[in-house]
Amino acid sequence: MTTETASPEPQPVLEVKGLVKRFGAVTALAGLDLQVFPGEVYGLLGPNGAGKSTLIGAILGLVTPNSGSIEVFGMDARAHRSEVLRRTGAIIESPTFYPYLGGRDNLKVVARTIGDIPAGRIDEMLELVGLEGRGKDKAKTYSTGMKQRLGLASVLLGDPELVILDEPTSGLDPAGAREFCNLIRSVVKDQGNTVFVSSHLLTEVEQMCDRVGIVKLGETVAEGRLEDLLRRGSTISFRVDDEARALALMNEQGLTAGEDAGEGLVWAEIGPEDTGALNTALVNAGVEVSMIAERGSDLESFFLEVTGDGEAEVSNA
Repeated sequence: MTTETASPEPQPVLEVKGLVKRFGAVTALAGLDLQVFPGEVYGLLGPNGAGKSTLIGAILGLVTPNSGSIEVFGMDARAHRSEVLRRTGAIIESPTFYPYLGGRDNLKVVARTIGDIPAGRIDEMLELVGLEGRGKDKAKTYSTGMKQRLGLASVLLGDPELVILDEPTSGLDPAGAREFCNLIRSVVKDQGNTVFVSSHLLTEVEQMCDRVGIVKLGETVAEGRLEDLLRRGSTISFRVDDEARALALMNEQGLTAGEDAGEGLVWAEIGPEDTGALNTALVNAGVEVSMIAERGSDLESFFLEVTGDGEAEVSNA
């Protein structure tokens, strides 16, 4: 008889514990925690002012926290800043280039700064981001989307293990944002990088990310795989002949429940694994159940649930 042992959980590429940062009387980070694992696209979602940019600054050594810890590649990010930065690539805000140099020549400048870039790597990166036919064109002629792609190419030149992107689709139209998100997904698949993205755009995070952390007022209020978070926000609907009796029973069991008026439907915030027990309880209470269906949550609904009523403006655009 053989016994299967579970594979050990991989070491996080990035782990933040209890991070606090105050600017005078303003607390930007209030004990924030998160973990980013190898090969995933992690989305940090929160409204403007939630502490996302402060966190990225702290990871890159640009901001000194008051307390808490940041480990990157298993090392203290402050004590080993040079090594962490050597293995990390980042785009903070909009990338800038020499306007009168072509895209390829701009990447040559970056390559000289990094050092030890293999021959052909520049053309490889231009092709990866879809700029192989525009490498000779001056950067000043590039659209915002092309500049973002050139910025990604410049970050990937040194083959960093961790790529950090702060609001990467800012300024892009919806089509350009969608294209850039698809590019990020393909980069992870083809290059094997770990990507950490901060954003306030729900659709961007939902399209691009494997795991998500939601922050509010400098704290992590939810974190996990996207499908698991949405499952947490799901409800089960029951079509019943007596809505009042069904709701009363659900409330007696301490469930969050409600009804769709005039539809003969009641719902409860339970997981699929608890559906059978609740159905049995309803039937035993004399409630006839004619249909059961799972109603999945979307990211917007889940975000509003965990952050408290949408007082923070997070966009679907």
